[in-house]
Amino acid sequence: MNPEAPLSRAQKLASGTGAWVVVGVTIILASTALEFFAPPLRQAFAGDITWRSLIRTMGAQAVLAMPNVLLAIALWQLKTVLDEYERANFFTNRASHAVRRAGEWALWAIGYKIIAAQTLHGWITQTSRSFVINYESFDLGLIAFAGFVMLAGRVLEAATAIKQENDQIV
Repeated sequence: MNPEAPLSRAQKLASGTGAWVVVGVTIILASTALEFFAPPLRQAFAGDITWRSLIRTMGAQAVLAMPNVLLAIALWQLKTVLDEYERANFFTNRASHAVRRAGEWALWAIGYKIIAAQTLHGWITQTSRSFVINYESFDLGLIAFAGFVMLAGRVLEAATAIKQENDQIV
């Protein structure tokens, strides 16, 4: 079997996939805006709430929307990886760092969702003064998945360093 064949297939798969990442990030951010920010804006324009109340509501909604933004950042890191792979740069510092950063941003997103979002929302809206930890079993699976992505990035970083060292010897 030709050792270049799997890399060639990976390059073909990565080709154009970066555009899908852009579409995915755009969909996440647009749906976040519609879910969290459009309803209070509609209420303000209809005169149902004051503009002063709108500012507080928008701040509270921004706290709840933040995990989605952090997830979009994590996905954007994968665009860097796909761009590198499309150019057949499989073992580069840029690609391996981006895989690690994607896992890290995903961990921040899920950690923020579980630990900070509900707590800060309660404090801003003055509906709760307590510290809230809110998670589902699916969230725990996402933590493991994001952790493994981050770990894979670290492994790729080590493999890249070894490859660069070997390339200097040869």
